[in-house]
Amino acid sequence: MKNTALSVHNLYFRYPDYAGFKSRILFNSINFELEEGSLAVMFGLPDSGKTTLSRILGGLIPRFTGGELKGDLLVYGKNVKDYKPYELMEDIGIVFQNPEEEIFTTRCDTEVAFALESLGLKKDEIEYRVERSLRAVDMLKYKEKNPVYLSGGEKKRLLIACILATDPSVWVFDEVFEELDPWIRGTILSHIAENNKTVLILSSKWLEIYRKIADVFFVLKNSEILSFTGQEYRDMNNTLRELGLKPEIVEKPKKLTDKKISGSPILEVKDLAFFYGDKDDFSLKIDSFRLLEGEIVGIVGKNGSGKSTFAKILCGLLKPESGSVIGKKGVALQPEDLNGTVGYLFQNPDYQIFLPTVEEELKLGLKNIGMPSEE
Repeated sequence: MKNTALSVHNLYFRYPDYAGFKSRILFNSINFELEEGSLAVMFGLPDSGKTTLSRILGGLIPRFTGGELKGDLLVYGKNVKDYKPYELMEDIGIVFQNPEEEIFTTRCDTEVAFALESLGLKKDEIEYRVERSLRAVDMLKYKEKNPVYLSGGEKKRLLIACILATDPSVWVFDEVFEELDPWIRGTILSHIAENNKTVLILSSKWLEIYRKIADVFFVLKNSEILSFTGQEYRDMNNTLRELGLKPEIVEKPKKLTDKKISGSPILEVKDLAFFYGDKDDFSLKIDSFRLLEGEIVGIVGKNGSGKSTFAKILCGLLKPESGSVIGKKGVALQPEDLNGTVGYLFQNPDYQIFLPTVEEELKLGLKNIGMPSEE
């Protein structure tokens, strides 16, 4: 009989109320367990509380946020509520949805070493674990690099290296796999299987790989939790589709349009070059790119290939070393001109939210492009 690695009993939580805002009950007496060596995937809408749950498990909430917490959270019988976060490092490790909240140092190798030093390991053991963990996620070549220059996917790989190095009893991944290249997903999942790790994956999107790897599925719905075994896959599918977390499968996808795009170029790039820091760190070179009016284009690439960098150049947030972005009239556009021409939704929305209310946030962008107040 397997041991119970993680056990949550009668979990109740709500955040504190604020002026003009009454918080809702996020969890209402939820219960679930993970056996040692099992892998569970927990689905939920973006506001269902997955991230909050991960931080409760790590001892961060309500310690740093306030709120009302009831129930028991046990990791191999140890009640999380009775310990400080740093006392749980060998029991539970979490990779957050937003990696910037976890990265503190100015080099990749020292980021991995930081947690190991906190465990009091000897220097030789720390150096061995740092190299082994960075190599496992193909980040050893970046060991001296400042994490600020990593892409979103690379930052998550760095944090996975930290988990590999400290090797806690239970691993929690909050929206991690969606941003990783398929091959690195496979590498991590192979390590999990080979080492019989206990893992909880939190996700708001169905990935087909989950069907192959998960022992059990959970769905957060209306402050409660539903559980499904692999044999109950069809029932879970229906629940996920009801929540909009998994699309319907169709034999042959419909074309968006049969009409050929014949519009004139709305954006063009010529001889573009951009560098982060030293040219050896990262370089992006694009000889030509054209986007026609009415056209929908997808740009795909590995973690760190320059997708976000290219998008930031197109909307004027980054200035290229050479080359130009040409607008509809065939004239090269300056960064300030692109602000009102190209809209950009960041990979991490926290980078572009500045004001305390939704209304103020919406007004800010309109003011910045000179729109009259009555409009």
